[in-house]
Amino acid sequence: MRARPNSSSRMIGQLFNGDHTEIFDRRGNWYKVGIGGATGWANARCMRNDCGY
Repeated sequence: MRARPNSSSRMIGQLFNGDHTEIFDRRGNWYKVGIGGATGWANARCMRNDCGY
């Protein structure tokens, strides 16, 4: 996860295969996600979204 929705932003956490997250927002190819009390941005190309958002 990144602090802002771009690849040059600092990393603030990691998501692993099989993690389930809550999606709060979307900006282009980035999802604002929350997991384990942390909130950050994850690239949509690296995630599978089953809710169609």
